[in-house]
Amino acid sequence: MEAVAISQANLNTIAQNMEAVAKELNGVINNINDVNNKMNNMDSKILGLNNDVNSIIEEIRSNTIINNARQSIMYNNNIIEKKYGYYDNLRRNIESMLERLDNNILTENEIKNLKNNISMNNPNYWLANASLAIINWLLNNKDEANKELKVALKKDCEKTCLLMIMLYLKLGKKQTVIHWLNYYLNHQDPLNIKSEFITILDLVSSSYLGEEGKGLLISTIQEWLNKLNNNIKEKQTNKWIDKINNYRKERKIFNNITDFAKNKDIIINNITIFESYHQTSEFIDNILNAEHEDKNILNTINNLIYDYEESEKLYQLDNLKNELLIKTNGNKEEAERLYEKEKNAYSESSNILDLLYNLINDTDKYQVSSNTIKLALSFHKEFIIKALENINKEINESEINL
Repeated sequence: MEAVAISQANLNTIAQNMEAVAKELNGVINNINDVNNKMNNMDSKILGLNNDVNSIIEEIRSNTIINNARQSIMYNNNIIEKKYGYYDNLRRNIESMLERLDNNILTENEIKNLKNNISMNNPNYWLANASLAIINWLLNNKDEANKELKVALKKDCEKTCLLMIMLYLKLGKKQTVIHWLNYYLNHQDPLNIKSEFITILDLVSSSYLGEEGKGLLISTIQEWLNKLNNNIKEKQTNKWIDKINNYRKERKIFNNITDFAKNKDIIINNITIFESYHQTSEFIDNILNAEHEDKNILNTINNLIYDYEESEKLYQLDNLKNELLIKTNGNKEEAERLYEKEKNAYSESSNILDLLYNLINDTDKYQVSSNTIKLALSFHKEFIIKALENINKEINESEINL
């Protein structure tokens, strides 16, 4: 009996000790939890601090990129001002002279003063020589006019021709215009056409060059197209195939209907093809039904006058890139994406079919009349038809089973 009592006492003691240990253990666990909470709180603070540091680093990086971009623009502008500052002065003077000539208020003294100003500065610039040719012509100095005209043509044949075409249009000298148009077209390479060619398309489509000018341009372009190799033409067809395929959309409304078909994928494919046909038809209809807007010849001349020279464009392109870096708050990837999209506005040279395709599909960039886009579209008709025929084979070769 005594042994049992002792055992009970021991058990009570052990139980009490275990309760004490349990309490202490709870305390330890609470302390551990408190430590964990503090550590989690510390981790949160460290994470927040890390985010703050990253934000500061990103802000410093962005500010550095933006500041460097601004400095580059200032540097480029200084070079532009030193090297090409007179170009802008000349452009403004010629613009003013042509406006006053157009309004019949240009005086002989103004013409002579402008001639002296250009002759004294003597810039190596096609517009300077072309302007002196015009001025000498106005002063009835034909020999000097012809001399300056030859120099201008050597420096930039295309722009000089375009300026002469538009100037004689303003003066109502239609036969002289045709002469210069023919001269201009004979000096073009259909594999390397500059975007200035769009000016001629715009003048023809706006009926400024008359039926004779229109016939000359269309027959010349057709001759160029006949001489282009099949590889170039095939690329145009593929471009239209890609464009038409981009219109293909799968409409969910047809899913329930096609559930009962054995070849559901074929049906959906054909439906998306029909959708692309519809979108393509709308695209073409919008071009053909667009209202024509009259072009202002003087504005077209000014666009030509203010077109940058190739050497200027290098600095202007760098300015564009830096301006986009500032605009995107130092985001190099986004700035580069926008730059690739916008840089072609400064310089573009391509084969005639590529130029016409771009004109049709990027109207916001070129800002031409609706009739010009219709004219460009007419030269791409065969490639659109071939593209549609190619896509149509997918339907003809598909067998639908219900």
